[in-house]
Amino acid sequence: MSELSFFLKENRHIFSICPECGTVHRLSDLRPFHKGYKPDWLDLLEDKGTHLQKRLASLQERAKELQKSAKDRAEREELPKLLGNLAPVFKRWKIDARDVRAVFDPVELVAFEGLNSDDGVQRISFLHLGHPHRLTTSLEDAISEEKYRWNTLRLDDDGNIDQDWCDPEFRF
Repeated sequence: MSELSFFLKENRHIFSICPECGTVHRLSDLRPFHKGYKPDWLDLLEDKGTHLQKRLASLQERAKELQKSAKDRAEREELPKLLGNLAPVFKRWKIDARDVRAVFDPVELVAFEGLNSDDGVQRISFLHLGHPHRLTTSLEDAISEEKYRWNTLRLDDDGNIDQDWCDPEFRF
């Protein structure tokens, strides 16, 4: 093996420490020339990749903002319309519309029947609008087969969950 090929192969295993910032670099990654350095195709490709990653992060952040805005608008504008349209149904089922809360996913509404009465909650009803699908059907099955439980999780001052308050079969 020639000395040049040996050097090119081994320079990936030679490290240096930047005297200014203290970071460790491989010799193969260093650019020893600052002035007059003309970027090559790999530099341009890496710059484009960095730009695309920043743009993707920006778009993902914007998507989150738009989703939150849409959810807020739906709760502010669409939910009152929906509840207004459903008021006759609630009345027929003897559900106080003030006891209904919007969840939207996997079911649209949850009625805590009796929430606004002196007796307290007597029954909880899950209200799904539209056609049944796999998820809502599996929820119905879990409820009808009594495959549910109540867990109260308590957080201590350090942010740890207090196991004493949990169902002993419940595992994190």
